[in-house]
Amino acid sequence: MKIYVDEVGCASIAGPVLVCAVAPKLIKPVKGVADSKQLSKKKREELYPLLKKIPHSFATSSPGRIEEINIHWAKYEAMRKAVESLMRKCSVGAEQVTKVIIDGPFEIPGLNLPQEPVVKADAKIWQVGAASILAKVKRDRMMAKFAEEEKYSHYDWENNAGYYTPKHRMGIILHGPTDLHRRKYEYFKYCLSRHKKYKEFIKNGQTADDYFEWEIEQAAGSKKSDYMMWKEAKENRWKQIPFKLDKK
Repeated sequence: MKIYVDEVGCASIAGPVLVCAVAPKLIKPVKGVADSKQLSKKKREELYPLLKKIPHSFATSSPGRIEEINIHWAKYEAMRKAVESLMRKCSVGAEQVTKVIIDGPFEIPGLNLPQEPVVKADAKIWQVGAASILAKVKRDRMMAKFAEEEKYSHYDWENNAGYYTPKHRMGIILHGPTDLHRRKYEYFKYCLSRHKKYKEFIKNGQTADDYFEWEIEQAAGSKKSDYMMWKEAKENRWKQIPFKLDKK
């Protein structure tokens, strides 16, 4: 039996990273399956019920765990758990697993099975693409469910799934961080610095409009994003990130 593994949520600034491991018995590819990032939300949702019929298992690594051991190790720890969970679900022993195919350049640490890392496997191998779609839909729904709670309702997670977007940024500025935010991520640190600045305005009797006018004045005449100006003020050695990343 071959097992195929992919993850979603590594670049998000909030919420868990989520992994899916699948073991399709089908040889013929499922029509329409591709890297989840290349598919529309509508297409992923259409494929999800069909792909759920494939033997699969999910595993997550929480924001706290990501903070504790960093995203690289947290992701691979979740991958190992997803593979082991799938093996238990399928009542499969190690001797029956011929190979674990992983999206990315590294093997899964601590997993004593034959492994093959493949860069961009989710676009090259349909089974890994299936895992990426299952993981993406599962995590998007999870983040949307969180957003229904009052304390998580200010960040547009139902649309951005915890990734850095203008609405997510504004939510942090106006309402501050939550326990689901990844506090060591640079984009989060930037948003938090702006939240602290916003609170200074409010403390001095000014309004949110005053704060945002200040932001606009800061960026006036510059081709760089507010984020880049913050980074350069913080660390001159920082390598510039293209402005378009602020517009996702």
